[in-house]
Amino acid sequence: VILDGTSGLGTSFLEEALVSIKNQTFRDFKVLVSDDCSPENLKPIYDKVCGDDSRFSFRRNEENMGGKSLVSHWNLLVDMCDTEYLIMASDDDVYEPKFLEEINDLTIKYPQVDLFRAKAVRKENNKPVLLDGNIPEYQDQAEFMEYFGVKKMVLCLANYLFRKSALKQMGGFPDFPTAAFSDSAAAIFLSKNGIATTEDVLFTFRISNE
Repeated sequence: VILDGTSGLGTSFLEEALVSIKNQTFRDFKVLVSDDCSPENLKPIYDKVCGDDSRFSFRRNEENMGGKSLVSHWNLLVDMCDTEYLIMASDDDVYEPKFLEEINDLTIKYPQVDLFRAKAVRKENNKPVLLDGNIPEYQDQAEFMEYFGVKKMVLCLANYLFRKSALKQMGGFPDFPTAAFSDSAAAIFLSKNGIATTEDVLFTFRISNE
Protein backbone atom coordinates (compact mmCIF):
# COMPACT_ATOMS: atom_id res chain seq x y z
CA VAL A 1 0.00 0.00 0.00
CA ILE A 2 1.50 3.33 -1.04
CA LEU A 3 0.00 6.44 0.53
CA ASP A 4 0.54 9.37 -1.83
CA GLY A 5 0.22 12.56 0.21
CA THR A 6 -0.54 14.99 -2.58
CA SER A 7 -4.23 15.80 -2.29
CA GLY A 8 -3.63 18.95 -0.28
CA LEU A 9 -6.17 18.00 2.37
CA GLY A 10 -3.28 17.34 4.73
CA THR A 11 -4.13 17.04 8.39
CA SER A 12 -7.91 17.08 7.95
CA PHE A 13 -8.24 13.49 6.73
CA LEU A 14 -4.81 11.88 6.91
CA GLU A 15 -5.23 10.41 10.38
CA GLU A 16 -8.52 8.71 9.48
CA ALA A 17 -7.03 7.35 6.25
CA LEU A 18 -4.03 5.90 8.10
CA VAL A 19 -6.19 4.38 10.83
CA SER A 20 -8.40 2.68 8.23
CA ILE A 21 -5.34 1.03 6.69
CA LYS A 22 -3.79 0.08 10.02
CA ASN A 23 -7.04 -1.59 11.14
CA GLN A 24 -7.19 -4.07 8.25
CA THR A 25 -8.12 -7.63 9.25
CA PHE A 26 -5.57 -8.91 6.71
CA ARG A 27 -2.28 -8.12 8.43
CA ASP A 28 0.45 -9.09 5.94
CA PHE A 29 1.09 -5.81 4.13
CA LYS A 30 3.51 -2.88 4.00
CA VAL A 31 2.76 0.82 3.71
CA LEU A 32 5.00 3.55 2.33
CA VAL A 33 3.71 7.01 3.26
CA SER A 34 5.10 9.58 0.83
CA ASP A 35 4.89 13.26 1.75
CA ASP A 36 5.12 15.29 -1.44
CA CYS A 37 6.84 18.22 0.27
CA SER A 38 3.57 19.30 1.87
CA PRO A 39 3.45 22.76 3.52
CA GLU A 40 1.72 21.05 6.43
CA ASN A 41 3.53 19.05 9.10
CA LEU A 42 2.39 15.50 8.40
CA LYS A 43 5.06 13.51 10.21
CA PRO A 44 3.51 13.95 13.71
CA ILE A 45 0.23 12.46 12.42
CA TYR A 46 2.13 9.53 10.96
CA ASP A 47 4.05 9.06 14.22
CA LYS A 48 0.85 9.18 16.26
CA VAL A 49 -1.04 6.59 14.23
CA CYS A 50 1.59 4.17 12.96
CA GLY A 51 5.05 5.28 14.03
CA ASP A 52 5.32 2.18 16.22
CA ASP A 53 4.16 -0.22 13.48
CA SER A 54 7.05 -1.82 11.56
CA ARG A 55 4.83 -2.35 8.51
CA PHE A 56 4.75 1.42 7.95
CA SER A 57 7.53 3.69 6.71
CA PHE A 58 7.66 7.42 5.91
CA ARG A 59 9.51 9.42 3.28
CA ARG A 60 9.38 13.04 2.12
CA ASN A 61 10.23 14.59 -1.23
CA GLU A 62 12.75 17.42 -1.06
CA GLU A 63 10.74 19.26 -3.72
CA ASN A 64 7.07 19.01 -4.63
CA MET A 65 6.50 16.71 -7.61
CA GLY A 66 2.71 16.73 -7.83
CA GLY A 67 2.48 20.41 -8.74
CA LYS A 68 4.42 19.70 -11.93
CA SER A 69 3.42 16.10 -12.58
CA LEU A 70 1.27 14.15 -10.16
CA VAL A 71 1.88 10.96 -12.13
CA SER A 72 5.66 11.32 -11.74
CA HIS A 73 5.16 10.91 -7.99
CA TRP A 74 2.95 7.88 -8.52
CA ASN A 75 5.54 6.24 -10.76
CA LEU A 76 8.39 7.04 -8.37
CA LEU A 77 6.49 5.07 -5.73
CA VAL A 78 5.75 2.24 -8.16
CA ASP A 79 9.51 1.94 -8.69
CA MET A 80 10.08 1.89 -4.93
CA CYS A 81 7.46 -0.80 -4.31
CA ASP A 82 8.92 -4.25 -3.55
CA THR A 83 5.73 -6.30 -3.28
CA GLU A 84 3.82 -8.33 -5.88
CA TYR A 85 0.78 -6.06 -5.74
CA LEU A 86 0.33 -2.39 -4.93
CA ILE A 87 -2.43 0.03 -4.00
CA MET A 88 -1.93 3.73 -4.71
CA ALA A 89 -3.77 5.00 -1.67
CA SER A 90 -4.54 8.66 -1.05
CA ASP A 91 -4.47 10.69 2.12
CA ASP A 92 -8.18 11.42 2.31
CA ASP A 93 -10.01 8.16 1.54
CA VAL A 94 -11.15 5.38 3.87
CA TYR A 95 -10.85 1.61 3.67
CA GLU A 96 -13.24 -0.74 5.44
CA PRO A 97 -11.51 -3.26 7.77
CA LYS A 98 -12.02 -6.20 5.40
CA PHE A 99 -10.81 -4.39 2.26
CA LEU A 100 -7.46 -6.21 2.04
CA GLU A 101 -8.89 -9.51 3.24
CA GLU A 102 -11.50 -9.66 0.51
CA ILE A 103 -9.13 -8.33 -2.15
CA ASN A 104 -6.58 -10.98 -1.18
CA ASP A 105 -9.24 -13.69 -1.52
CA LEU A 106 -9.84 -12.50 -5.09
CA THR A 107 -6.13 -12.69 -5.97
CA ILE A 108 -6.19 -16.35 -4.92
CA LYS A 109 -9.41 -17.09 -6.78
CA TYR A 110 -8.30 -15.33 -10.00
CA PRO A 111 -4.51 -15.78 -10.22
CA GLN A 112 -4.41 -14.76 -13.89
CA VAL A 113 -5.89 -11.32 -13.21
CA ASP A 114 -3.66 -8.22 -12.96
CA LEU A 115 -6.31 -5.81 -11.69
CA PHE A 116 -8.64 -6.00 -8.70
CA ARG A 117 -11.15 -3.53 -7.39
CA ALA A 118 -13.26 -2.95 -4.29
CA LYS A 119 -16.79 -1.63 -4.68
CA ALA A 120 -16.93 1.97 -3.51
CA VAL A 121 -19.13 4.82 -2.37
CA ARG A 122 -18.42 8.42 -3.30
CA LYS A 123 -19.07 11.05 -0.64
CA GLU A 124 -19.09 14.79 -1.16
CA ASN A 125 -18.81 16.82 2.03
CA ASN A 126 -19.59 13.61 3.93
CA LYS A 127 -22.83 12.88 2.06
CA PRO A 128 -23.09 9.80 -0.22
CA VAL A 129 -23.72 10.86 -3.82
CA LEU A 130 -22.86 7.69 -5.76
CA LEU A 131 -22.75 4.01 -4.91
CA ASP A 132 -21.36 1.26 -7.13
CA GLY A 133 -24.06 -0.70 -8.87
CA ASN A 134 -24.43 -4.44 -9.29
CA ILE A 135 -20.97 -5.07 -10.71
CA PRO A 136 -20.15 -8.77 -11.38
CA GLU A 137 -17.32 -10.35 -9.40
CA TYR A 138 -15.40 -11.15 -12.59
CA GLN A 139 -15.49 -9.28 -15.90
CA ASP A 140 -13.41 -9.65 -19.03
CA GLN A 141 -12.10 -6.46 -20.59
CA ALA A 142 -15.09 -5.96 -22.88
CA GLU A 143 -17.56 -6.39 -20.02
CA PHE A 144 -15.53 -4.01 -17.85
CA MET A 145 -15.67 -1.39 -20.60
CA GLU A 146 -19.45 -1.70 -20.72
CA TYR A 147 -19.52 -0.50 -17.10
CA PHE A 148 -16.61 1.92 -17.08
CA GLY A 149 -17.91 5.46 -17.06
CA VAL A 150 -21.32 4.29 -18.30
CA LYS A 151 -23.11 2.39 -15.55
CA LYS A 152 -23.08 3.14 -11.82
CA MET A 153 -19.40 2.94 -10.98
CA VAL A 154 -17.32 5.16 -8.70
CA LEU A 155 -14.23 6.17 -10.69
CA CYS A 156 -11.11 6.69 -8.57
CA LEU A 157 -7.60 5.31 -8.14
CA ALA A 158 -7.23 4.17 -4.56
CA ASN A 159 -9.69 1.25 -4.56
CA TYR A 160 -7.67 -0.68 -7.19
CA LEU A 161 -5.08 -3.35 -6.51
CA PHE A 162 -2.51 -3.53 -9.34
CA ARG A 163 -0.10 -6.33 -10.12
CA LYS A 164 3.16 -4.39 -9.97
CA SER A 165 4.95 -6.30 -12.75
CA ALA A 166 2.06 -5.72 -15.17
CA LEU A 167 1.92 -2.02 -14.28
CA LYS A 168 5.67 -1.62 -14.81
CA GLN A 169 5.50 -3.56 -18.07
CA MET A 170 3.15 -0.91 -19.45
CA GLY A 171 5.59 1.80 -18.33
CA GLY A 172 3.72 2.77 -15.18
CA PHE A 173 0.80 5.16 -15.07
CA PRO A 174 0.57 7.24 -18.28
CA ASP A 175 1.59 10.81 -17.54
CA PHE A 176 -1.41 12.76 -18.81
CA PRO A 177 -1.69 16.48 -17.92
CA THR A 178 -2.96 16.96 -14.32
CA ALA A 179 -3.16 13.13 -14.15
CA ALA A 180 -6.67 13.32 -15.61
CA PHE A 181 -7.68 9.75 -16.60
CA SER A 182 -4.15 8.43 -15.99
CA ASP A 183 -5.56 5.97 -13.46
CA SER A 184 -8.47 5.07 -15.75
CA ALA A 185 -6.15 4.40 -18.68
CA ALA A 186 -4.01 2.10 -16.54
CA ALA A 187 -7.08 0.25 -15.27
CA ILE A 188 -8.46 -0.24 -18.77
CA PHE A 189 -5.14 -1.52 -20.10
CA LEU A 190 -4.53 -3.87 -17.18
CA SER A 191 -8.02 -5.35 -17.47
CA LYS A 192 -6.86 -7.27 -20.58
CA ASN A 193 -6.65 -10.38 -18.37
CA GLY A 194 -9.94 -9.55 -16.68
CA ILE A 195 -10.84 -7.68 -13.51
CA ALA A 196 -12.22 -9.01 -10.22
CA THR A 197 -14.39 -6.86 -7.94
CA THR A 198 -15.44 -7.40 -4.33
CA GLU A 199 -19.05 -8.16 -3.50
CA ASP A 200 -19.14 -5.65 -0.64
CA VAL A 201 -18.64 -1.89 -0.63
CA LEU A 202 -15.25 -1.60 1.08
CA PHE A 203 -13.98 1.84 0.12
CA THR A 204 -15.08 5.47 0.55
CA PHE A 205 -13.91 8.02 -2.01
CA ARG A 206 -14.17 11.44 -0.41
CA ILE A 207 -14.46 14.85 -1.98
CA SER A 208 -14.57 17.95 0.21
CA ASN A 209 -14.93 21.70 -0.24
CA GLU A 210 -11.89 21.90 2.01
